[in-house]
Amino acid sequence: PDPNRFRLVPQDEAGQRRRARAEEEERNLIRSLSRAAACVRLWMWDPSSRAPPRQALVEPVESAGDPAAVVTALANFAYPQQNGGMIVIGDSLGGLRLVRALTNSAGRLEEFATVKRVYLNPTREGGTSSVVCMKPLGDGLLAVSTRPGSTTQGNSFAGEYTAIDVPHAEAVHVIDLHKSALVSVLKGHRDTVMSMCVLPGGGLATSGGKMDAQTLLWSREQLEGAVSEHQGEIPIRTESDTALDEGYIFAATVLPDSKPASDHYALAVARYNVVKIYI
Repeated sequence: PDPNRFRLVPQDEAGQRRRARAEEEERNLIRSLSRAAACVRLWMWDPSSRAPPRQALVEPVESAGDPAAVVTALANFAYPQQNGGMIVIGDSLGGLRLVRALTNSAGRLEEFATVKRVYLNPTREGGTSSVVCMKPLGDGLLAVSTRPGSTTQGNSFAGEYTAIDVPHAEAVHVIDLHKSALVSVLKGHRDTVMSMCVLPGGGLATSGGKMDAQTLLWSREQLEGAVSEHQGEIPIRTESDTALDEGYIFAATVLPDSKPASDHYALAVARYNVVKIYI
């Protein structure tokens, strides 16, 4: 909204009515945009059919008196005993929803059903965590990068949400969505991790923001936290296997070797108008 739009006081009754109508229109517009930012619209179509695409709207989760959380990230996620996959919806309050498409006998999209709801609850800083980006790691694991959200508004999720306690509001959290549990925490960046890329073998590349300017490569063992010297505590990893000082990276992707059965790969990282490839 324009803060200067209604700065001048109307001088007559007609002006007051016009201003009242304009203020109501702006309130309606803000409500509409806020709701749109909290929704996810999906399309499904059959390439062999001439029928137009079907679409469905995943409605926002609203609590009494509180605005709906803004959708900030999406990810595809495989789930056992389900055909196809799931869509994981991350939001500005640290909520994660697993949504599955339901089709009829003809394969036509009917609706989307929410299978599971969890939220990340920072225990040390308080407040909330806002989801920045997500990457599925296989075997039910999901890497979730978060940054601090609102420090005054607590998590106002309904009872169907399961809380997953995390030590830090800003970190990369490896979550086991099958068990709704935290597996490990990656805390090697000095800034919010803005992009992630899954590596061959199940590892992960994470790229920090402008105050960090590093890309860190984590092994599968570091992500799973299976061998921990913390005697059962959730391991917090602060040092990765490899660090690339390439500045603020906007995106990264793996370039696999074209040779059959080869475990070699290259990593391409994009920084402004430059793409660098590491072999």
